[in-house]
Amino acid sequence: MNRMLATWLLLTFQGLCSAQDYAQIVKLHGEAKAALARELERENAGDCKGIEHTNDLNICIGEAAGTTQANYKTFATALRSLFDPESAKAFDLAKSAWNNYCQLQVTAAHNLFRGGSAATYTGVNAAILLIRSHMRELEAVYRLPLNN
Repeated sequence: MNRMLATWLLLTFQGLCSAQDYAQIVKLHGEAKAALARELERENAGDCKGIEHTNDLNICIGEAAGTTQANYKTFATALRSLFDPESAKAFDLAKSAWNNYCQLQVTAAHNLFRGGSAATYTGVNAAILLIRSHMRELEAVYRLPLNN
């Protein structure tokens, strides 16, 4: 039996979850799963393949980062919506701390090549790598079989 269905049956039996609640959980789970799947598919396909000129590469990686950020926002919003208010507050605090960590890593990666033509690409690509990794991390932390 699927884990979500088993959980719903247990909660329903205990009077804690209605069929409507379960439908909302399934919807949110589906949104998170779809966002993660889109991002993993993009990762597997590779970003900005075959682009040789630095300016074109920087434009491409910037667009790729925008798509990654949109997928992350959809993923995190759906995931957060599954929590009770106390857990959502903890999730928000952790997300804020992670955003600070990510920004610092991106700055460090960019500064490694500061003044060079690879600086922009390196910083933006670092953001993409960190976001994708974080999405997989959240999937594992919350024990959600999202990429199945």
